[in-house]
Amino acid sequence: MGEPLFYAGLTAIYCATALVWFVAPVASRFGRVLLGSAQYAPDAMLNAGVLEWVHVALRSSRHIFDWTAGYPLSNSLAVTENLIGWQVFYTPLRASGVGVVAAYNVLLLLSLLISGLGAAAFCRRLGASRGGAAIGGFIFAFMPFHVAHSIHLQTMGVCWSPLALLFLDRLLERARWADAVALAVVFVMTALSSIYFGVLLAILIVIYAASCVAFGRYRLTWGSVVAIAASAAAWVVVISPVLIHYVRFAAANGHYTHPASLVAALSMELAGVIRVPKWQAVWANAPFAPNPYSATSTTWTTGFPGIVAVVLAAYWLVHVYRRRESRRLAAVLLCVAIVCFVLAMGPFLKLHGADPSPGMQWVPMPGRLWLVFSVIRWPLRFYFFTILVISVMTGFDRELRQKV
Repeated sequence: MGEPLFYAGLTAIYCATALVWFVAPVASRFGRVLLGSAQYAPDAMLNAGVLEWVHVALRSSRHIFDWTAGYPLSNSLAVTENLIGWQVFYTPLRASGVGVVAAYNVLLLLSLLISGLGAAAFCRRLGASRGGAAIGGFIFAFMPFHVAHSIHLQTMGVCWSPLALLFLDRLLERARWADAVALAVVFVMTALSSIYFGVLLAILIVIYAASCVAFGRYRLTWGSVVAIAASAAAWVVVISPVLIHYVRFAAANGHYTHPASLVAALSMELAGVIRVPKWQAVWANAPFAPNPYSATSTTWTTGFPGIVAVVLAAYWLVHVYRRRESRRLAAVLLCVAIVCFVLAMGPFLKLHGADPSPGMQWVPMPGRLWLVFSVIRWPLRFYFFTILVISVMTGFDRELRQKV
């Protein structure tokens, strides 16, 4: 079976899963209810409105950022996510007669498909078999932590991240300009789909590249440095017309700042790695069950990857030291997963609950970065990259199919 047929099969499997999980329960109301709104409706309605506003503004040559909901402020759309990147799919849907709600729902489902295919492709790049890649992509796309964040369409912009790492890995190996261009395109799609993940992905790229060099997976060459720098320069140029509106809005109305208490509340908890949603949990009422009064109580920190994922990832790690090359790859992936998890934990160490654990405020957490750069108020979104790495490791056989 060729690779195109393999990905066609994956598309069918992932689409069928999304249809059964998301669409079947609301099949008769697909065009009237926003997927994900059962958890938290206001943001889903806000994002649907932003999508339609940008769609209309692009057609009528209006100033996109002079959002009517923000009147009389200029550049008022900069107070939230602009979702411009989603117009690549949203505009054709609306042009073909699909309603606002149905088009929004299709975008959310499409993000899960892209997540799965991208993670599977990244698995294949790193040496997984086709069966393993299919598993890795499935786990990343439908892991509870991922699905729980469907309340925010912008958060679903993480779907492009596996492809960004795929092209970055290829760039570090051979420094081909085609990969530099592809990385720039994927980064632009990420940033225009989610400003949050544009920032987080830039940090992830640095972490992944540094880990590859530090653990000997690749040797940094002038060719790869130039190619990555050129790719970065390209996406800066492309998205600068959008970013300038955020700069102007901040200059006119004050810079984005968030109190430390809010940043801490929206950070990952140490207990989150074993937390599961109640609909799935065997241990939902265990001591680490969510605090009902916590800002992140019900869904946002349900970070347990799943028993199958843990077993498969552990199985590969146990056997990984049989090959020197696999040891390097394992070291890179573990480093990225751990660093991203630590950053997701935010400025203060939290063992359980929304507030820093008693006496732990003094612990020097790297996530204090978010207090300096407090435009990022959701550090826990960095945990997406940890679960991406875990998902990739689930797809590995004991012996990888190629030298890595």
